[in-house]
Amino acid sequence: MSRGKEKFFSIAGLLGITLACFGMCGCQRNELPKETEPDPDIEIERDTEIEVIDGGEVDHSDYSAPKEIESKDITEYYATFNIEGKWAPGQRDVFYTFEVKPDEEGVLMATESVTGVKAVADQALLTSLQEIIDEFNLAEHNGEYRITAGIDPSLYGPSTLTVNYASGEELNFTQDNDPSEEWAKKTYLAFAKWFAGQGDPSLLPEEYENMVSKLSIAFNDIYAGGSYEYSVGEERDEYGRLVLTRTIDGETDRASVYSSNIFFDDISGILSDHDLQAYASSSGDEEADLRIDIVYEDGHELSIHTSDEAAIDELVVMTSDLFDRFNDYF
Repeated sequence: MSRGKEKFFSIAGLLGITLACFGMCGCQRNELPKETEPDPDIEIERDTEIEVIDGGEVDHSDYSAPKEIESKDITEYYATFNIEGKWAPGQRDVFYTFEVKPDEEGVLMATESVTGVKAVADQALLTSLQEIIDEFNLAEHNGEYRITAGIDPSLYGPSTLTVNYASGEELNFTQDNDPSEEWAKKTYLAFAKWFAGQGDPSLLPEEYENMVSKLSIAFNDIYAGGSYEYSVGEERDEYGRLVLTRTIDGETDRASVYSSNIFFDDISGILSDHDLQAYASSSGDEEADLRIDIVYEDGHELSIHTSDEAAIDELVVMTSDLFDRFNDYF
């Protein structure tokens, strides 16, 4: 055989082998061998961490989730949030996690993770939690999942509420935490008071009985010739924020408070440094030069109406401190 024919058959043979191999491999390129197909009975662990760019928003909301929950019968409850300031004694600016769910024996237990408090849940607790859900219409947030990257996680998130009902309905949302959120404060206090009623006051704010809820001060400064009136009560602005009122020499201004808890905590601290009972009035003299009317969280009321110069001299520093705290918002 000639050299040309030998070379031709060698090349043809090599090409034939290559095409055969390519055909054998290529025909099964997109098919998994049966032994590597996932077993539906085996739970696969997936990485659920979401990677986001600083400042970006992650939105995994279920826009089809119902915005009305018919049932009022809570079977399980979970809430985690941060409310700015000092709430549980020794704790400040922390995320609290409240749960109501059956334990290993099926007993419905209420717990809080920071303080470790625990007690068997009852209907009174569940009813108070549902009242808060209704009061703030939290069902309108059902299905929401929106969190923002690049913000301070120690205060701003994320916060979650999940509630299961006997009807099978579920209320669930996750959002950037708002440290001044009123529903969260009421939820905290509902648990705190309930646990205290079960014999564990670990969640009750220090001096809770002395926490102020309303305050009005009127001072006619006979030496400087000015008149000052400051008050805070239940008035809210269009955004739901607490409103302070200030009247100086007949001119009235209003200011909004972003965190009512911090404001009342500061006011309560100023008042608690003084023995106000020593100046308490049995009747309100509306013509008195100094008039202080206080309503506490527990419903207790105290009034000081006096024109006695000695009493005013002793209370004027406290009065000045209260005015300064109000003025911070104007």
